[in-house]
Amino acid sequence: MKYFFLTKNSPDKKWFPNLDRIAEWVKIKQSRGKSFKLTRKGVRKEAKKEWERRSVAFFIARKMKSEGIDKKDFLSPFEDRATGVNASLSRAETKITNRLLELYGTTFVDIQNDVIGNIL
Repeated sequence: MKYFFLTKNSPDKKWFPNLDRIAEWVKIKQSRGKSFKLTRKGVRKEAKKEWERRSVAFFIARKMKSEGIDKKDFLSPFEDRATGVNASLSRAETKITNRLLELYGTTFVDIQNDVIGNIL
């Protein structure tokens, strides 16, 4: 339920996000090289102090409240034909079989056929 309102077909929810969490996010992003600038009295400068980070967080939260957030289709990576789960498993099965054949030769094919024959 935590990510329900982030999914594509969920209803829109109007809420004002937690400023402390956004301010912490801003701080983390700044430590990784992201720049957040404020304009005050016509001067544009980097938000370095805690109260400046909270100001940036307020502007971000206000925009999230008014415009919402981009919703994602969380299931598409699993269902995609080229990169989804079934495609990945199919590629893995081929690679595993080739590697086992490389390591053990035809012995593996004989064992595999015996096992499949005993199961069926």
